[in-house]
Amino acid sequence: MRILFSCHGAYGHFHPIAPMALVAQEQGHDVVIATGPDLVDWVAACGLRAEPVGLRSKGYAARVAALPDEDRPLAMFHRFSTIAVPPVLAGLLELAMSWAPDIVVHEEGEYAAPLFAALQKIPCVTHSWAAPARPEKEREVYRGLLAPIWAAHGLAEARTSGSTYLDSCPPSYQWQEIASVPGVVPTRPVLFDGPPASTPPWLVALPRPAAYITLGTVAAFSRPDVLRAAVEAIEPLVAAVVVTTGPNAPDSVEIRSPRVHVVDYLPQSQILPIVDLVVSHGGAGTTLGAVAHGLPHLVMPGAAPSQQRNAQRTEDLGLGIAVARDGDTAQLRSAAQQLLIDPSYRAAGAAARSGLAQMPSIEESVRLLEQLASG
Repeated sequence: MRILFSCHGAYGHFHPIAPMALVAQEQGHDVVIATGPDLVDWVAACGLRAEPVGLRSKGYAARVAALPDEDRPLAMFHRFSTIAVPPVLAGLLELAMSWAPDIVVHEEGEYAAPLFAALQKIPCVTHSWAAPARPEKEREVYRGLLAPIWAAHGLAEARTSGSTYLDSCPPSYQWQEIASVPGVVPTRPVLFDGPPASTPPWLVALPRPAAYITLGTVAAFSRPDVLRAAVEAIEPLVAAVVVTTGPNAPDSVEIRSPRVHVVDYLPQSQILPIVDLVVSHGGAGTTLGAVAHGLPHLVMPGAAPSQQRNAQRTEDLGLGIAVARDGDTAQLRSAAQQLLIDPSYRAAGAAARSGLAQMPSIEESVRLLEQLASG
């Protein structure tokens, strides 16, 4: 079976689907990852065949910056629909001329795949992030923006997902909006952070308690000033702080302390088992990591609606505390201290973690793909 996986060219979009792609490949299926040119080398390093589609991240950013004033309130929606879909669709159609897939699986933020599948008359499966489902009102906005693109290809009704929606959100973390998503089938999320990497010696000997601070790998969300504010607030409370700066140079944090370790990137599989507090922007991968390790989570969400939802759900479920990015040092420090000393947050984390084991395995989901592809 030929399985096409489609995702945007960013780590947070590829990592949720990578475990399934690897399992399918191990089982003998012909797997291709269609993604942005920026991520092709990373996908290859993870052991998967990658084909570039769409633009580089800077190209998308330039088109977002060029949006007319009337479209700016929906800039993020345009980024993933009217801006991204045409070039990604063109790349997928070109790929299909030499390698015709039997089924396409796309991460939930990549909207060219449903249109591509409709044109190719093959099954389309949506793989969610490990986060609460997008609300219907957001999906309606996307469908409205996508409608002219679908109509240009002779299709009347635009869709944002396939006939099957693989829901990898931890059960306790999901919310009522999932009821409005068609074709929902649960699948167990698996943490993934890329190819194997050596562990730095200082990390092996990290003193406890320790905090891990990350704002992800996307420049729009990972800002040096926010990282610095978090470090300044939390450093006095713990024996060690590990900071990953993502798209920023490590020296952009500008904090010199023997308790603070700053690097651009660390696999979360190395850091999460040995820390006591996670501080993040509420990205799906880091949020899943906090849940999977039962760690208290201090969320400083960016403007992305998914980050706002993750922050709210984290707080609602007693898994952590959400703090605005413009909060002062005292507010951040107070929230971090509460998370470190109040055992209820770890208890809630342990309960959420236990729900993951009850979800269907990736192997079961791959068998579902086989059934869908065979008709």
